[in-house]
Amino acid sequence: YSSKRFFCDLMKPRLIGKIAAERAAARLSPKKIDSFNGPAVFEPRVASSFLSHLISSISGHNLARKVSFINGDIGEILFEENINVIDDPLIKKGLGSRNFDSEGVICEKLELIKKGRLNEIILDCYSSRMLNKKSNGRCGGTTNCYFENGKLTKKDLIKDIQKGVYITELFGSGFNSVTGDFSKGSSGFLIENGEVTYPISEITVAGNIKNMFREIKLANDLEFRSRINSPTIRINNISIAGK
Repeated sequence: YSSKRFFCDLMKPRLIGKIAAERAAARLSPKKIDSFNGPAVFEPRVASSFLSHLISSISGHNLARKVSFINGDIGEILFEENINVIDDPLIKKGLGSRNFDSEGVICEKLELIKKGRLNEIILDCYSSRMLNKKSNGRCGGTTNCYFENGKLTKKDLIKDIQKGVYITELFGSGFNSVTGDFSKGSSGFLIENGEVTYPISEITVAGNIKNMFREIKLANDLEFRSRINSPTIRINNISIAGK
């Protein structure tokens, strides 16, 4: 699908249909695989779900109620040093762009994660009072939130993987915000000797998301398709359960 702020910017229906048909054809006759621990590469469409879990975990409401696996301490190390997460309400034509939030507080660009460390949390007037802080104009949630691009291409992320998976679908809501435990049904393709090979299905990817955050590596293929966006990501050590 295509989602834009202005009708004239939408992808042409014929192109959307072509992409959908190619994706469906590539997924025909999937195979089951044995369980193993190894690297997983997540395409941007599903990689953004990790960013959604981060946003939930650094929400002022969840931190105040102590239902987050993150302490919420500014400077807390969550990712590798080269990872940055931005929430920018002023992106031209951005789906989440706005000048002020639902409480009338001015929105400004936030560096939520700066060089791998927690730099800001998501605050509205209510949660900021509970935490004795100041609202940063996020009543109603984030605006245009994204992982900054990495330096590697998608091909670079994959080329040294002897055996792994390329995930194109995630199913279910298997995330515990208190413990950080993550377990979701998924499907995609097997990676062998640095190449994406045949389609696979009926697998589960699992781990603790705090550990997974520390192992995230980013490609340089970020595109703004929704309010929460991510380039392709790789997580080196994840539990992949098959048949």
